[in-house]
Amino acid sequence: MELLEKQKVIAYLNEMPEQFSAEEMIERIFLLSKIERGLRDVEEGRTIPHEDVVAKFRKWQQR
Repeated sequence: MELLEKQKVIAYLNEMPEQFSAEEMIERIFLLSKIERGLRDVEEGRTIPHEDVVAKFRKWQQR
């Protein structure tokens, strides 16, 4: 389970309109979680170079 910083969630919610649905709030928090995870992956070197992705995609297309 990914943990978020409370202050980041509050700041993110403060950017939302005055009225919103629970679903919109959950979607925004989920998006924030995924963005935070992606940024940590980049910082920790857990990425795949673009050229490698393109090569794998081309192989996949040939099947």
